[in-house]
Amino acid sequence: MDIPEINPYIRLAMHSTLLAPSQIKRRIILDYELVYIENGRFRLTYHNQDYTCQKGDILFLCPNIPHSFHVFETNVVQPHIHFDMQYASDSSDVFISFQDYHQLSPNERALIRENVFPSLRDAPPFLKIRNQEHFLEIFYEIISAKQSS
Repeated sequence: MDIPEINPYIRLAMHSTLLAPSQIKRRIILDYELVYIENGRFRLTYHNQDYTCQKGDILFLCPNIPHSFHVFETNVVQPHIHFDMQYASDSSDVFISFQDYHQLSPNERALIRENVFPSLRDAPPFLKIRNQEHFLEIFYEIISAKQSS
């Protein structure tokens, strides 16, 4: 896929709170996910590396990369968006996975989206946004539009 082919399919866009103490066990997602840490702090294990995520961080999680969340002290407010980079005929079949790769059936594995950013596989999942205020304006607009549709 090259850049002119990007035509996102927004699967899920919502406000969410992870309660302390809690965790999302090791899983892979089938699609991409943008997460904004609106409040709180937690440990993210992403591709076997530990990262502390805190208020103001923007995470970009790619398909088929194992990760887990560990919330310890305070609730984490984390609006997020799950999406495909490009609409496909099976986009509506893709689900939000809370399973690790080996727990998925062959049919479910076939739904894993291509990672069009292979160089990010071993990179930290943090996005550095030049104009974060403008980014968040669009981010929240997408969530609002999806929730009202």
